[in-house]
Amino acid sequence: MRARYAATLEKEREILAIGSVAVVGEERVALAQLTEQREVISRFHADLENFRARLSQLVGEKAYDIKAKLLKEQSLLELHERAIVSARDDAKRVVGEIAIDSLRGVEQTFESIVLRGDVGIVDVAWALKEQKTHQISKRVNEQRKELAVLDAEFKGIAEE
Repeated sequence: MRARYAATLEKEREILAIGSVAVVGEERVALAQLTEQREVISRFHADLENFRARLSQLVGEKAYDIKAKLLKEQSLLELHERAIVSARDDAKRVVGEIAIDSLRGVEQTFESIVLRGDVGIVDVAWALKEQKTHQISKRVNEQRKELAVLDAEFKGIAEE
């Protein structure tokens, strides 16, 4: 579209150049001013094209810089994500170790309670055994005394 505009503008200049030969006086001054203004507009268009080209170049460079920064940030983000996953795994391992230690402590406490319970049962059984042994010893002693009395009563008969 710009190329078409530039071609049309050039054709108009050629036509005006041909027409300027036939023009005289004030018309010639107006035509000269018109030609001068068209040249100014043409320079503006050239400057505008240069500006657009430079702007496109700068935008491209900025976009490249921003893309590079974005890629760098993405790689840092991935690095941080891996660090978080690693930290979570470490935390799970530590929590697992703490849980195992806690369970060992509970196990030891439970064994201690059971052992004390067993000791209590043994103490009670021992006390009952002692009581029964004492009763048996008491009866044996009573039987010895009775045998001694019987032996003393029947000593005479046994000697005869």
